Amino acid sequence: MSSKSSLTKTKENLIKVVLVFLGIVVLNYSIKGLANLIESIRTNNNDPISNIYLDENTIFDSISLPEILPRVTINDNSNPIFTLQGNTQPAFPEFVYVYQLEPKRRTFQTVNNAETAALGLNFEEPSLITNETLRWDDDEGRRLLFSINDLNWELISSNTYVQSLQENNTGAITEEAFRQNIRGVVAAIGAESTDIITEFEPIVTPISYRLEGSSVSIEESQEAFSPLHVNFVPKISSVAVLDRGSNIQDLEELGIPLKSSIVGADPERGHLEVIAPSNSRNLDNLIYLKSQKILVNDEPEMLGVYRILSPDIAFELIKRGEGQLRSITPPENVFAAPTTSYTVEEFMINSETVQLAYYVNDEHIGFTYPIYIFEGVARLTNQSEVRVTFYVDALFHETPVE
Repeated sequence: MSSKSSLTKTKENLIKVVLVFLGIVVLNYSIKGLANLIESIRTNNNDPISNIYLDENTIFDSISLPEILPRVTINDNSNPIFTLQGNTQPAFPEFVYVYQLEPKRRTFQTVNNAETAALGLNFEEPSLITNETLRWDDDEGRRLLFSINDLNWELISSNTYVQSLQENNTGAITEEAFRQNIRGVVAAIGAESTDIITEFEPIVTPISYRLEGSSVSIEESQEAFSPLHVNFVPKISSVAVLDRGSNIQDLEELGIPLKSSIVGADPERGHLEVIAPSNSRNLDNLIYLKSQKILVNDEPEMLGVYRILSPDIAFELIKRGEGQLRSITPPENVFAAPTTSYTVEEFMINSETVQLAYYVNDEHIGFTYPIYIFEGVARLTNQSEVRVTFYVDALFHETPVE
């Protein structure tokens, strides 16, 4: 009897120990959960945009923004600055606005905040997106963003394409001059200066470019619709592209400046990953190796290896009018004849301006898609020149190679 009583007490004590242990575990998780909830409430009371933490794998289009923000730069102290593409506009807008810089008198002032050390500009009630980014909206609703980094302000993003303009009789200045002036202003702010400073304010010029496939229309947006059409047609007299069988020399030895291989987002809700940049020592070999890449990577029963075109064949597609015009740098004196239609007299592309990339759809569809990026100079019939960027399909349109 005594033995049974002792055994019962042992079981009871063991059950008590287990219950106490489980209670401690539950209490610990409850405390952590409450702390996380408090932290979430605390952080979410601030600007919701500034609390989006990004990493290199974030799919930007999946983030729902509280307002129209075509391009927003977000800074997290633990991560580098990323550019967030909003849901409302593509990376390359249909209209590409050219900004002109003219001198204006504006008041610059500091914001006395010991915790954030945030600086403020009296630009028509600007708003701080984060402690390191300032936003200014112009009268037309277009948005400019400035980054504050060690008292150096720099125009970093907008829903417009900021184009450097040469000085002319209207008093316009170059983008670099504007940036230098911004740095000077911030230096004055850092010295606790509250004086009114002559500053250069970006204002929009009534010039825009409409990208339509392989053609571009140049328009004066504040006047009657009478565009200057620049039609890119397959009339090409000078071509220098890579030959699949040629020996490719080091571009540095040829004296050709190496170009950046960074490519921006594609308008069709995707982005480009450059896998064979133009400064590669042997682009041809890279293309061959990447031709072995398995494109359909999510469905095991659909795996296959697809052929990639050589650059010279891809350029032949452009000459036949295929491919898509993705960017253009305007010629000078573009408004000499605003109703004239120009064609391309000569289209020159050099080997260092050919890149192979993979297009990755942000709405994941299970595979990546190879394209070529061609950059070059087009000479128009009025003898002016424009720099253009074309994307062209790099996939061989026949039965995949098994």
